[in-house]
Amino acid sequence: RDNHSIDYKKEVPRPLSHVTPKAKTKYDRDRYPQASLEENDFVLISVGNRIGTELTEEFIDIVCERLLSESNIRWLIVGGQNDYLSQCYGGLLEKNKIVYIPYEDDLPALYQICDVFISPQRRGGGTSVFWAMYYGLPIAQPFSLQADAMMIVGLENIVGETYEQMVEYVLSLWKNPEKYTEASNKIKQRALYIESTQKQAWKDFIDLLEIKEREKV
Repeated sequence: RDNHSIDYKKEVPRPLSHVTPKAKTKYDRDRYPQASLEENDFVLISVGNRIGTELTEEFIDIVCERLLSESNIRWLIVGGQNDYLSQCYGGLLEKNKIVYIPYEDDLPALYQICDVFISPQRRGGGTSVFWAMYYGLPIAQPFSLQADAMMIVGLENIVGETYEQMVEYVLSLWKNPEKYTEASNKIKQRALYIESTQKQAWKDFIDLLEIKEREKV
């Protein structure tokens, strides 16, 4: 190659892809620094840079009134606080049934001590959802044409069209360990398939560029 040739493997920016980082550490539930969790807790998690504003009143009401009235269910919210939730459900915050986590540096490690990823219908959030899938967390998010994560989760893993259906799905996972294990394995296989497909697509792209470059010589 001449001096103007490009080393595509080094210089061409990699397209946006869902590549999952490994956990930097291992969290234990009873020693997680930002929330006091018990081993028998069923832990829900919502994540997003704008999650504080993306949690709608309807979503909050249904989760708080239906899910958190059950024993041993906890909800971690990573990325921001919500004024409506804080005002209307302050008692659940005081009891640590709901825990705000402003920032988590090691999200993969946190996912490994949670059980289900729950999310309102929203734009964005695809990376957080994919990481959760990779670590085997079933995704509870109703179908929405505006939700970017739908293509990642896959239609076969969508849990209905309403938040009520989402809640019933979460409760069924909590009460039925076999169903939970099946859902966890299925969603992780989906994540591994996406990761392997993207890696192959990137390899094919690089190979094609290198062939085109050789043809110029």
